[in-house]
Amino acid sequence: MFQNPEHILTRGQAAFNENRFIDAARAFDELRTLLPGETAIAQMAARAWQLAGDMVRERTAWLAAYASAGDIDTPTLYEIGAGLLGAGAPFEAKRCFGLVAQERTHDPAALGALAAACRSTGDLAEGQAVIARALALDPKAPALCLTAAQIHHAMGNLPEAHRWLDRADTLRPHHGPTQLQRGMTSLLGGPCAAGWAGFEHRGVPASTIGASPWMGDALEGEVIAVLAEQGLGDLFHFLRFVPRLFDRGASQVLIEAPPSTHRLLASNGFTVVAPGQLPATPWAVPLLSLPHRLGIDTDYAAEPSPYLHAGAPRDGERWRPGARPRIGVAWKGNPAFLATALRDFDPTLLPLLAASHDAEWVSLQVGAPVPPGFTSDLGEAPDWLDTARHLASL
Repeated sequence: MFQNPEHILTRGQAAFNENRFIDAARAFDELRTLLPGETAIAQMAARAWQLAGDMVRERTAWLAAYASAGDIDTPTLYEIGAGLLGAGAPFEAKRCFGLVAQERTHDPAALGALAAACRSTGDLAEGQAVIARALALDPKAPALCLTAAQIHHAMGNLPEAHRWLDRADTLRPHHGPTQLQRGMTSLLGGPCAAGWAGFEHRGVPASTIGASPWMGDALEGEVIAVLAEQGLGDLFHFLRFVPRLFDRGASQVLIEAPPSTHRLLASNGFTVVAPGQLPATPWAVPLLSLPHRLGIDTDYAAEPSPYLHAGAPRDGERWRPGARPRIGVAWKGNPAFLATALRDFDPTLLPLLAASHDAEWVSLQVGAPVPPGFTSDLGEAPDWLDTARHLASL
């Protein structure tokens, strides 16, 4: 059946204007299939998916715009680079900004964008050199000072990162992203109250259950909900702070968490509720705000460890020192993670890895074929209790 591109475009634009961003994005994707070489259509799809909150599809659309972009104007190339960087495709973004910087050799904003992309690809020495060129052109640009701080943070040079953050703060006081970076840099040097306070600028989720935000007061026998945010790694990391809510007088703590974690958390004594299923409670607190609102400073090491237990391993036996090593490998994480390009690695390297050491190599990658030289006993859809018990045998 013939599909009229004009009708699809009109449908997509109408949905976009009505803030129906998923419908708009689907229409633009449909149009992109019909007109695969049209960079502007891919850009429209990317913007719609961004507003719909789907980073993976947004990234796919920006990559399509990048792939179809031939001899295009510099502003469009810059926009595609910014979209790629914001959607977790930093290597392609770096190539875009590199071309822009070649055209705009004395544009500090173009150089700053290239430096930011270098940071995201891990090319830190190159990023440091580029941001120095940008700052020589415009030493009073707070955005460039922030990028310089982020590059030094990534290099582990925390005093220099703080120096550039101070400069950015002077030029642009009370700027949220600068305060967040200050918190992250402070925490990289060690847990501290100032770091947790800065981390509150990350974009704190609000309660949707009518609860009052808990800011650290005594709970006096009341129920409090702990709101889910960010990824599973953050959930497992910040659970260590939940018992302190009972120390503040809570009668019950309800933790919002994905269903795949419920058996593991329940077996460790936590009360867990699926996202969107929390009942009304007097109080609520975002999970990652617990250290700040509990007033934790440098006493991080006092937290009991381990605070999550898997129970018996799957096969009833733990690996013992001296036995042939059992080594587990995962090579791909959540594709919606912004830094997925740096965290994941090429699975074609796995056979080389398996041949490098006399060990029993175990695949921990769910939903992927078991590579040559590897074994896997996880099954199709293990939950985190199954996975934790499996890890205990490695």
